[in-house]
Amino acid sequence: MLNIQRFTCNMLQENCYVVYDETKECVIIDCGAFYPEEHQAISRFIHDNKLTPVHLIATHGHFDHNIGNDFIYKEFGLKVELRIEDQSLIENLADQASSMLGMLLQKEYAPVGHYFTDGERWRLATIPLRFFTRLAIPQDHVCSTAKKKRWRLRATRYSNRVSDVLTSLAVAMRK
Repeated sequence: MLNIQRFTCNMLQENCYVVYDETKECVIIDCGAFYPEEHQAISRFIHDNKLTPVHLIATHGHFDHNIGNDFIYKEFGLKVELRIEDQSLIENLADQASSMLGMLLQKEYAPVGHYFTDGERWRLATIPLRFFTRLAIPQDHVCSTAKKKRWRLRATRYSNRVSDVLTSLAVAMRK
């Protein structure tokens, strides 16, 4: 059975997910953990549930969804995985934070471990998955689906008048 734990992170209230199954392997999606208490909550959940993180996935390259990647890299040794189309975004997280919020972020960032392509296949323990991209304005997002289990993890974008970069990961189960 697929289990999903959500953590609301950082000043923009971004959603980070830890997705796992009975094998105790987990995937961390969109780690926007900025504050120490957010790091502790995610780490504690993973340790308390005896999970083994195997992937750190970014649905896209905005800073609010990736600002905690360095914590995951240091704590669990995972490098971020995301679409090649987001390379320029992931390489400029500090510039994004500065232009959006006027924040000066002087920190190390987790290296990229893998750029995935549309239709690429991978596994979350016993669950086979495929990555799909879908057009969203102004930036593409990621959709991962497991047809046999009828689970779908879908990245979606919400816009408002202030900014197009408010983003959330919607988890739609049993479509």
